[in-house]
Amino acid sequence: MIPVMNGWDFLEAWQGQPTSQAVPIVVISAGGRREEQAPLDVQAYLAKPFDIDRLIATVTGLVEAMWRPAEAVSQQPRAATGG
Repeated sequence: MIPVMNGWDFLEAWQGQPTSQAVPIVVISAGGRREEQAPLDVQAYLAKPFDIDRLIATVTGLVEAMWRPAEAVSQQPRAATGG
């Protein structure tokens, strides 16, 4: 628990920042989902108690997804420049 605000309040404030778009969010919570109260852009949700292997797989998948677009662009053939 965060002293001044709870995690949901922090997430709402964070997602209002321009830099937050590049950061995938994984919520780990003992409470129920709060989707009905405030729909937030969350990439994954794990309920406590959670399986560590599932957390690792979730984070690995998110990291791989972040890098895939960059790899696809870097592997495209470049147009030949004439001369």
